[in-house]
Amino acid sequence: MKTLKINSIAYLVVLCLASCGIDNFDDPETYFSGRVVYEGEPLQVRHGEVGFQLWQPGYGDPGAIGVPVNQDGSFSARLFDGVYKLVFTDNAGPFRTEIISEEQLDTIFFTLEGDMTMDVEVTPYYTVRDAQFSLSGNTVQASCSVEQVITGEEAKNVERVTLYLNGTNFVSDNDQENYAGANAEINDLGAVNVSAEIPEDNVRNYVFARIGVKISGVEDMIFSPVEKLEF
Repeated sequence: MKTLKINSIAYLVVLCLASCGIDNFDDPETYFSGRVVYEGEPLQVRHGEVGFQLWQPGYGDPGAIGVPVNQDGSFSARLFDGVYKLVFTDNAGPFRTEIISEEQLDTIFFTLEGDMTMDVEVTPYYTVRDAQFSLSGNTVQASCSVEQVITGEEAKNVERVTLYLNGTNFVSDNDQENYAGANAEINDLGAVNVSAEIPEDNVRNYVFARIGVKISGVEDMIFSPVEKLEF
C-alpha cells in the first residue's frame, strides 16, 4: 500500500511538471504586418472577410494560421520566427493572385527573423476610383468611376454598384455594418452616381459612407475607402 501511495504521488508530480511545461510556452513575439495591394495601393475590402493562410514547412502538420485582412487592406499577426509560406485559398477575394513561377504558382515564401512588413501584390477584377461623397440635407450623394482591370477570358461583369451608410467606420454589405444603402443605375462605369437617405433614427451628427462593387461570380466585393461626413 505504501509503494502504491509513493507511485501515485510521483505520477502526480510528473503530471504537474508536464502541465506547467505546456502552460509555460512563450507566446509568439514577432510582428508580421503588411497590406494587400494593387500597384502599391491597398485594396479596400470587407473587414475580416478576405484573408490568407500561413504554413510552416517542415513542422509536420501544425495546421494553417489564418490571417484576416482589414477593410483598408492591412493585416497583422504575431508569429514565431521561421520560414513560412503564404497562400490565398481559392476565391479568397475580389482579385486574382500573382503567379510567381510554374513550380511555385502563387505561393509566397518568406523568412521571419524579427518584425517584418510585407505588401502582397494582387490584381483586382475592378477598382473604385475617384470616390466623392457629399451631403444634401438628409441625403448622401456619391460618385465614382469603376475601372476594369482584368480583361480577356478572365474578365467578369459588374453585378451592381452600391452606396452603403453606417454609424461606425466599419462599412460593408454585411447587414451589421450598414444601416442604409442604395444601388446605382449603371449606365456608364466611368461616371457612376448614387444617393442614399440617412435614416431618421440616426442620432449622430455624422455618417460613414462607402461605395461597393459586386462582381458577377465573385463572393467578395471591392470597395472605396470609408469616408466620414459630418453635419
